[in-house]
Amino acid sequence: NADGDLPSGSGSRRASFPLGAVVVVLVALVLAGWYFDWFQTEPATTAGDDTSEA
Repeated sequence: NADGDLPSGSGSRRASFPLGAVVVVLVALVLAGWYFDWFQTEPATTAGDDTSEA
């Protein structure tokens, strides 16, 4: 700022990308994954938990 002009306090900066749209898309993906069971995992098994031999 070689001229010595200070920025005005009433000026507002805009984000370079629409953050609200990104949040909406991420929430929609999580809800769709929950609805369609995209996050379903196999049940965990332990090493000594073989019930097929009994």
